Amino acid sequence: MYMRSIIFLLLINLIVVSSLGYSYSEDCVKRNREPEVCTYTVNGRIFNSKQEAMDYIQNQNPNDVFEAYEEHKEIIINTPDDNNDINDFDEKENEKPPRPYIQNDNYVRSDKRIDFEQLKEHFIKETNEYRRKHGVPPLVYDKTIEQKAQRHANLLAKLRRLKHERDDIYGENLGTVYGSSGDDIVQKWYDEIKYYNFDNPRYTSQVGHFTQVVWKSSKKFGFGIAKDSRGQIYVVCKYFPPGNVLNQMAENVPRLKYKLYFI
Repeated sequence: MYMRSIIFLLLINLIVVSSLGYSYSEDCVKRNREPEVCTYTVNGRIFNSKQEAMDYIQNQNPNDVFEAYEEHKEIIINTPDDNNDINDFDEKENEKPPRPYIQNDNYVRSDKRIDFEQLKEHFIKETNEYRRKHGVPPLVYDKTIEQKAQRHANLLAKLRRLKHERDDIYGENLGTVYGSSGDDIVQKWYDEIKYYNFDNPRYTSQVGHFTQVVWKSSKKFGFGIAKDSRGQIYVVCKYFPPGNVLNQMAENVPRLKYKLYFI
């Protein structure tokens, strides 16, 4: 399958408010050595600070829940070529779409030692917290699945590239990061929620990580983490049963029980 790379910069403090009917934008300009100047727009109303914009939204929606996350890294998502778009697939039972992966290419060398077991614990808790927000059961951590994920992570570190394992038994999310601990990989998988249309629940290459993270029918999972000789970290998560079955999106990817704001 031919792949293309979509490069975009995740803005710091991106806010998702579409569920409330709000549009939000953050525009920043930096000229030469002058300080960066930002304006924040909510439904056409311009604010000089993010806090003013947030206060405005909160005042309009006093009963809503705010949850804060920071996003600030350049991401490359390798996706199927347009000629192989998922819409070309027939939605047959148990048919699996092409699987995307996330690569972080902030090339800043870091020799800081990373505790992979603590990182796995972080990923486990974060995954189940995201699932809780959608009202789906938590995943049970499985050591057998972990071993399979770890073997594949070790292979990726040896190959120095991301490549999905040919395996229909497990769902799989991949991620790689260079120059940091990689503790935001699961968050970036989940952040694809902003591209998912709950009113027209279909798989696209932009949402595959998110939909697998919250896939209701998945019961167990395991993480593998490895580092190559350059210091690049590879993260593999395998899920059982696998998600992203094309004709089962609606019943397995429920809406949020709580409104989320990325601020």
